[in-house]
Amino acid sequence: MPYLEPLLAFPNIKTFNLWSSSVIPSIHDDDLAQFGAAWPRLTSFHVSHLVSRQDIVSSGAVPPTLSGLVDFARRCPHLESFRTPALDAKVFPDKTATLPLGHRLQSISITDSVTLPSPTSRAFSEVARILDCVFPSVVLEDARAKAIKNMKGWDKLTELVKTMRLHREARALGVRIREID
Repeated sequence: MPYLEPLLAFPNIKTFNLWSSSVIPSIHDDDLAQFGAAWPRLTSFHVSHLVSRQDIVSSGAVPPTLSGLVDFARRCPHLESFRTPALDAKVFPDKTATLPLGHRLQSISITDSVTLPSPTSRAFSEVARILDCVFPSVVLEDARAKAIKNMKGWDKLTELVKTMRLHREARALGVRIREID
C-alpha cells in the first residue's frame, strides 16, 4: 500500500482506521508486517469499505491470511481490536509459530468473507486451535455478531473455539468432560 507508506514514519500511532467509499482497500500480509513493525503501540486496526459484495468478488483482491494476522499480533502486543473485510484462514502458521501467545486481542471483525478449510477437515480444527491458543481473549459472541449472516463456516469455527475454551477451563478445574458422539 504505497499511499500509506508516509504514515509508517510515525511510530506512536495507536489507532488506524482506513475507510473507503469507492475502492476495496487491499491489505496483504506484507502490509500487516510493515504496519506492525512501524506501529508496535497499535491498539486498534480497522479497514472497511462501502463497496458491493459483487464488486468485491470481481476485484480479485487478495485478503490477509491467518498467518499474517498472527504475525501482526506478535508485532503489536497491545492490539485489542482488528477489523478487515476478508481473511484467508486456509493459510495458517505451523504449530511452532502459534505457541500460546495469550494476546490481548478482544475484538475481531471480518465483515465480508472468511476463507476457511472444510468444517470436517483437520485443518479446520487447527484454525480453531490457533485462534484459541493465540487469541484467548477474543469475545466470541462479538466475533459472530459482527460477521455477515452468510458466513456459516465462521459461526462453526467460533463454536469450536468456544468448546475448546470450555474444555481448557474444565481441565484447569480438574473436571473431566466426556465426549458425546
